Amino acid sequence: MKKIFYLLLSVSIISFLYTFTFIIKESLDYTIPDIKESITIETYDANSPKYVYDFIQKYAVEHDIDIHKIVFSTSEKGEPEKKIFSFLSSEKKNYSYPSNFFKSKVEFYNRSDIIYENPIGTYATTKRTPKNLVYDFEKMGISVSVEKHSMIDFIYIMFLSPFGILSTILLFITIISSIFYSFSTLKKIGILEIMGKSTFPLLVNDVLFILLSVTLVSLFFSIKNNILILYYIFIAITLILFFTLFLLVSRGFIISLISTVNKINGKKGYDFTLKVSIFLKLITFSIFIIISFNLIANVNVSKNLQTKMASWKTNDPYYRLLFSNSTTFFDDDKRENSNTRLLPLITLAENNESILFEKVLEDNGNVDNQVNILSNFISVNSNYVNSFPIYDNKEKIIGNLSPDKFYCLIPEKFAHMTDKISDEARKEIAFNFDVTGEKLSYYNDELEIISIKDNQSILDLNSENMSNTEYLNSILLVVSINSIKPNIEKLLAEVSQGNYLFQNPEKIMNFISKNNMNSEFFGLTSQTDLALEQLAKINQEITINMMVLTFIVAIFILLQFFVCWSYIEVNKKRNFLEYLFGKSYIQRHGKFIFSMSALSIVISIIFLIFNFEFLKIALVGVLVEFIIIIIAISVSEKNKRFAIIKKEV
Repeated sequence: MKKIFYLLLSVSIISFLYTFTFIIKESLDYTIPDIKESITIETYDANSPKYVYDFIQKYAVEHDIDIHKIVFSTSEKGEPEKKIFSFLSSEKKNYSYPSNFFKSKVEFYNRSDIIYENPIGTYATTKRTPKNLVYDFEKMGISVSVEKHSMIDFIYIMFLSPFGILSTILLFITIISSIFYSFSTLKKIGILEIMGKSTFPLLVNDVLFILLSVTLVSLFFSIKNNILILYYIFIAITLILFFTLFLLVSRGFIISLISTVNKINGKKGYDFTLKVSIFLKLITFSIFIIISFNLIANVNVSKNLQTKMASWKTNDPYYRLLFSNSTTFFDDDKRENSNTRLLPLITLAENNESILFEKVLEDNGNVDNQVNILSNFISVNSNYVNSFPIYDNKEKIIGNLSPDKFYCLIPEKFAHMTDKISDEARKEIAFNFDVTGEKLSYYNDELEIISIKDNQSILDLNSENMSNTEYLNSILLVVSINSIKPNIEKLLAEVSQGNYLFQNPEKIMNFISKNNMNSEFFGLTSQTDLALEQLAKINQEITINMMVLTFIVAIFILLQFFVCWSYIEVNKKRNFLEYLFGKSYIQRHGKFIFSMSALSIVISIIFLIFNFEFLKIALVGVLVEFIIIIIAISVSEKNKRFAIIKKEV
């Protein structure tokens, strides 16, 4: 048992540090490695950004803190790019760090280099800021919020992330093995107690192994990622203290439960271990259901995304315009100005075959009845209908729709509901004109109805919607962007959500640069690139879930064997006598098998209350457990029977 514990401990430490390295690199890619606090400028009253930047520089010098503005953008090649503008406390200073450790390419600038960037956004400090920073900034008309950062935050993020599940499970396994390892040392401890010798050396050896293994693994990761050395020191100390304290407390508790005589006789408190093992088995069974469910869900999402990407390859590439974290286009007090500034951009996009595709309300993508037909609306623009073949009820392609008119394309099977559909379409059109509904709540002008062929597949190009690749029997509301101008508030929201996609990226980016809007956007990113990034993350989660599931199944089988072995040990005399008197296997163990299966069934029912889709997984889990119990009891009883006979002989 000692070798198993040491092996699991080593694997857990390696997994924990590897996961921590991955999480911290991902997190620090959005900030700076030595961050202590982040300052977010939300609004400012100054007429020019220069006023704000001059104050930040002055504040940095007066309080001897370095403040770094972080700006994200997309390079001309479409790669993520991070710019850091440093407001340093001394002119002699220069800030930089090795950026090759991180995904984003980093460019470092000084205060003098920042001219056109919007002051609104995130700033990072390498020291704790003065307590009255918020007040000092507000006196100058700058509204800010401050958030403190610590190494514990990254550990918290790690345990909550999908990537951190494996490390959590391994730590859980190691804790279980340490408990069983403590039970295995009881006989040796009992002998030492009879001899009057200290049991402390046994614990010292284990603590030394913990110290050595954590130190060596941390040293290896520190050499490979020297920029994170302070983080590894903190993690190493945390792991040493955690494992040492747990070993001390658990072993002390177990030793106190069992007398010296029972320790020497090998009576290791099987009643207690049986209860602990059953409890751990139930936890493991619950984790098995959750991980299996997540794995199946991720596999389905991956398949949908791959199908969607295959459909995209037959069409010209579309691009999503990403807003920066400092954009002012969504500020309530600047709404009219935002519309005025973006209107020429939308006009340019409409003239260059950009498309709108908005699923008005989500459903299962295959609506056939009157109850939920109105949730099957999809808003598109004329560019979408002119770019993708949609057939009318005479099986002719609908094309060359006017960009100045509103249309409603209704499948033939819903022709009897034309009036009701038209009514809803007019309400949706009115919403495009006026999102508040105060000036216009119903559109009364021309709306042309076109009957289309049933069961047509409508391709969804949004990379964020992974639940459906295409929709059947959808009602298409063709929105006239030209008609709703200059009321583009709703359209602005569609751009930010990826429902409005652009073509001819060079023209769009040139327009943004010429109109000094670079600080408002990260840039244009291909929908295919975004989908590939999401696919990589999903496939990574699938791999992790499969690894975790393998560990969980192995733990579950081992725990089930240990439960059955403990049960046989507790009831060895009764079982042996019942066997001699000719009682059947079911008569001897039926009650125990039923109770174990019943516990798992109760856990399954709890999951089914929340989501009935757990049913198949739960049934497989209960069936597998039933088979394992029968095998484990048979093996354990047979071995114990031979041991009793051998002892008596």
